[in-house]
Amino acid sequence: MRYLISIVSLFVFVNSGFSQDYHFSQINRNNMLYNPAATGMFNGYERFSVTHRNQWIGAGTQFMTSLASGEVTIGKGIRDEKSYVGIGVLLLNDIGGDSRFGNKTGAINFAGIVPLNKQNLLSAGIQTAYTNRSADLSRVTFLSQWNGTAIDPTLPTGEENSMTTFGYLDASAGINYQYGQKQNKVVRENTISVESGVAFFHLNRPKLRYNAITTDKLDIKFIFNSKVTYTVSSRAALDFCYLQAKQGKHNEIVGGVYYKTLVTEGSKITKTKQDSYFGFGAYYQSTGVLIPGVSLDFGGFKFGVSYDMLLTKLRNGYGGSLEFSFSWTAMKYSIFNK
Repeated sequence: MRYLISIVSLFVFVNSGFSQDYHFSQINRNNMLYNPAATGMFNGYERFSVTHRNQWIGAGTQFMTSLASGEVTIGKGIRDEKSYVGIGVLLLNDIGGDSRFGNKTGAINFAGIVPLNKQNLLSAGIQTAYTNRSADLSRVTFLSQWNGTAIDPTLPTGEENSMTTFGYLDASAGINYQYGQKQNKVVRENTISVESGVAFFHLNRPKLRYNAITTDKLDIKFIFNSKVTYTVSSRAALDFCYLQAKQGKHNEIVGGVYYKTLVTEGSKITKTKQDSYFGFGAYYQSTGVLIPGVSLDFGGFKFGVSYDMLLTKLRNGYGGSLEFSFSWTAMKYSIFNK
């Protein structure tokens, strides 16, 4: 029994701390995942995104997280000159290990965005989510299956309890602030822009029922994130990103900078062709991870690739993590704003 309890305790730790709970390294690509109030606060009208992460490639088993999201804006003006509403949907699948332990989450975000003046936006948002957690312990071996020479999966485990599948509703909320008028040509026309927000997740502290003998509650998770874009020249800019998450005793900080340079220039009069630029840089995670990456933004299309490099001794057993992101944004036309 003690082996099952140890495994369940590991599940709780891995999935309740931010460092493992649907973690993505490209913190500049999934704003509404970290703050419901950021839903709809982007340059454009509708946006659809996909992110996939293969974590701990060298662990000998798969730990994968996939996210698909969509955002629409209702009542948005051309230059954010009037109040509007942002609505977003998130679909997430996080699974890993021999037990296939993971969660499937569906969430919907609502945000109200109010312009304070031509260069300042303030928003508040809420999120309602449903998560289903499951595992298959028949795929896991125990020490009780040791036959004197090796682990024999055909031997009985001697365990009386198994992992149960369960689901729960979740509630979250946040506020977000943005400075700097949004333009199609971000690199050339903004000297400086700032976006910062705070959010609180698991406000209702949902119960986790992994089996008949354990009941736990998710701690409220606090997230602060900020991005500052500074124009170096008419063809280049620096993106500084920072995110801090605290949940219970777990605290994580991720920060770094990307350098963006203009590749092709968009049309100035017709605006049928938009700027495209290439970026590269790195983030550092307080748990001892260096995250170099590259990005390519081509009009409304955005691509990103990053690789987590463990700087601790764990790198020998787990290796790094590879992450891809893609998004498309409707920049000129809108379904809901005609």
